[in-house]
Amino acid sequence: ENENGAGAGARAQRKKLRFSSLLPANREPVVPPDELAQLLHETNFTEREIISFYKYATGDTITRAEFGRLCIENGVTNVNLIERMWTVFDADSSGGITHFELVKGLNPLLRGTREEVAGMFFHLYELDGDGEISEEEIISVYSDMVFISEEERKEGLTSHQKKRIADWVQRHRLRDGRLDKETFVNAIVKMEGDQESGKAKLLSVRTAYYLFLTAWFEMGTSFALPAMGALSDRIKDRFDITDTGIGTLTSAYYFSAMVGPLVGGIFMDKLGPGWVVIGANVIVSLGAMCQAIANGPNQFGLLLFGRLLLGFGGEITPFTTVV
Repeated sequence: ENENGAGAGARAQRKKLRFSSLLPANREPVVPPDELAQLLHETNFTEREIISFYKYATGDTITRAEFGRLCIENGVTNVNLIERMWTVFDADSSGGITHFELVKGLNPLLRGTREEVAGMFFHLYELDGDGEISEEEIISVYSDMVFISEEERKEGLTSHQKKRIADWVQRHRLRDGRLDKETFVNAIVKMEGDQESGKAKLLSVRTAYYLFLTAWFEMGTSFALPAMGALSDRIKDRFDITDTGIGTLTSAYYFSAMVGPLVGGIFMDKLGPGWVVIGANVIVSLGAMCQAIANGPNQFGLLLFGRLLLGFGGEITPFTTVV
């Protein structure tokens, strides 16, 4: 018991040291008055917040190792992304980040306007230092920001995601083919403005059409679930089966309903939700046709196949439309 208590105390002490490793003992953060005045003017932080940022270093500057440790402790674990952030924060390429550079770099992330956030991401995406960004650069950095596991990083973005990024870049390039910072920032701000204005137009003819279409196909699926119990006696008489057969039909639906959303999610990443919804509704229609055609003991297999199709396609649509 004493050993366990000692072990817990040691672990707590190590955790305390890890989070206080950038806070030297008896060191109060001191902000030069001229820097404080400039930061208050150029950032959206309060004086108290600025002073608190000046404690994150063992010396006058934050080293690369200290910066990496800060990122990891705050949930940023991707090594490539940490390197990109280091390059952006170390604006003068001095090999260390001053407190002034730290506060300036954090401002767009924590207190920035849309324009400032977009400008920050432009510098993250811009890898080769030519003042422009390409779809290859966006794909490279975006993959580091999105994927968490090493396996996902190796696999990268899907072809559909890459195509959407490439199409976006092509649409917003200047006539000479460049996508500089000003053009990128304006495109992002305009895109967000369009999205907000689009929220006000929630009910449109197009939205109502797709809502009706989805609800129409889902009605058949929703009916099929209770109908198996309500019509079980008629089904047993028509197909000459027992309660075991009814259980088989019900299990077939739920089994395929577990597989459907998994497969639908994979294809949604590759093809987009539109094609997946169409495909799922076609599968539901085929399943309903199989159930309608099946008649007699020798066609129980067709009825079972229809149940599999109905469960598979019917459960893809709700998950896809929610996403």
